[in-house]
Amino acid sequence: MAQTTLSIRCVIVTPQGQIADQPADFVVLTAHDGQYGILPGRAPLLCKLAPGILRIDEGRRSGLYFVAEGFSEVADDTVTVVTTQAIPADKLDKIETERELQEALALPGKSADESDRRNRAIRVARAKQNTLRLYAEKSK
Repeated sequence: MAQTTLSIRCVIVTPQGQIADQPADFVVLTAHDGQYGILPGRAPLLCKLAPGILRIDEGRRSGLYFVAEGFSEVADDTVTVVTTQAIPADKLDKIETERELQEALALPGKSADESDRRNRAIRVARAKQNTLRLYAEKSK
């Protein structure tokens, strides 16, 4: 009978280097087609990430990150997140994220390229705000 591990490893890598490498009981990723919950023993998975929340649970603690676009691979009880940007929730600033959203909403959207750029900036700003909101709820 195969033995199942009780934890997984979560590694976050950005162009600036490795942001995290920690054990976890459960990981939640925001993919382009929704959220994935990853438990130990998960079948291999490769997914495209969307701007959103990355949650790493270990015991009673949850680590929250804003993660920009990128990819995630799940294999051999390791979740590897390769992203352009990962920011711990406690490093996000509420006033700054609101300013980012207002700037994104003010971007022109007349051409297809402008519209794509504007929509992406709005998604990123709102994902940062959602990460902050969840962090505030969990900190209560």
